[in-house]
Amino acid sequence: MSRIDHLDTLKAFSIWLVVLGHTIQGTDADYWHNGAFLLIYAVHMPLFAVLSGYFFHADDGAWQTIKRKTQQLLVPCIAWGVLEMAVSIAQHVPEHFMNVIKPTVLYSQWFIKCMWACSLLSLLPCLLFKLRGAWSKAAVAVALCILLCLSGVGDLFWVNFLLPFFFVGIVLRHYREKLQALSTRQRAMCVSLLAVIFIALLTQWDGSKTIYISPIAPVADGSIDFENICTALLRWVLALTGCLAILLCSPWLHRCVPAFMKNAILATGRRTKGIYIIHVSPLFGISYLNNSLSHLNGGGVYTACLIAFSHNNPRLYAYHYGS
Repeated sequence: MSRIDHLDTLKAFSIWLVVLGHTIQGTDADYWHNGAFLLIYAVHMPLFAVLSGYFFHADDGAWQTIKRKTQQLLVPCIAWGVLEMAVSIAQHVPEHFMNVIKPTVLYSQWFIKCMWACSLLSLLPCLLFKLRGAWSKAAVAVALCILLCLSGVGDLFWVNFLLPFFFVGIVLRHYREKLQALSTRQRAMCVSLLAVIFIALLTQWDGSKTIYISPIAPVADGSIDFENICTALLRWVLALTGCLAILLCSPWLHRCVPAFMKNAILATGRRTKGIYIIHVSPLFGISYLNNSLSHLNGGGVYTACLIAFSHNNPRLYAYHYGS
């Protein structure tokens, strides 16, 4: 697929959202009640999953795709996790080694591992069954998502939450020509409708409903947990309307970027085929800088420093795993 400038801009915009969200998390002790933080966390990881699904392809066959995705996504993450684990053990020998293995080898860079799992699972409806027609593939995809949510096995890397968005990205790629052919009026009407639904649902959104606090577990103690199901549906519909609205706005977003910033923005988007950001703040002591600047309205100053630093050094804030 040839480069699409407004999608590269959107990838860069998504990265800045993650930077801003993590900056708020590091500067606001009550970030779960921060409006900007909740707004970002309502859409940012689903948006990454949609973009990952949009650019996913298996043109080289199922087994080559598995090999390629494993080399590009899983192996670097596991290697980095093992290094983190070794450093953690060297600093302090834990009482239970699982306390080190889980956060380093399993959870470190969890999103990239999640996208690896989504890529492999997407081969089921897209390739292995040789299904004909988009509706047949969509039916298998929906059944797979429901089965995964009911089983609970996807909780490890939040696959059961992000897999539906990955499939949405695959569907959007299938209809990309129709989406690009939308007139300005049609696009504006769709964005307006999606924005109204998103804002209405956002009034019911709070930190306790995020996937990190309330994992998807529709069956608990042998009975159906309807509250958990409603929370999951709220998350999915809220994120889906937000993601679709942002995607439809991406051509306008690209045109709004000042000319002097376009090259830097596009370069950031093009260098992140893995579509994930790895923060270097813990490694370079930026968290210490944040504490030092806390008396100077640390949030604003820290954000400004972080954005300026990442603008000048995009490779430090966007690790290219390939896609």
